[in-house]
Amino acid sequence: MYSQIPSAITVSQLLLPHFGLGLGIGIIDAALVPLLATFVDATLAQEEQDGTGSGNSMSSYGTVYAIQQTSVSLAYCLGKYILFGIHNIFFLLVLYPLSSFTGR
Repeated sequence: MYSQIPSAITVSQLLLPHFGLGLGIGIIDAALVPLLATFVDATLAQEEQDGTGSGNSMSSYGTVYAIQQTSVSLAYCLGKYILFGIHNIFFLLVLYPLSSFTGR
């Protein structure tokens, strides 16, 4: 699917790959944000029990969500380069040795 993006000549040919990327990021966000909120709640509850709470729970949520948005942006930006490296390693370590069995 992604190998055909450079050969797209109309906007409609770009629709499906971009829809897939957006849907994937949305699904990860929908699963990750409540999990991060649970971690912040657990940390704040532990600080409250210990008596070390500073009362700035909103800044804790903001920091966690900023880190989450930064990680999603980095994944969207650097994912293609990491995938390219994995693709090359896969060819070198798996497909080239398998091709020696075919005799070609």
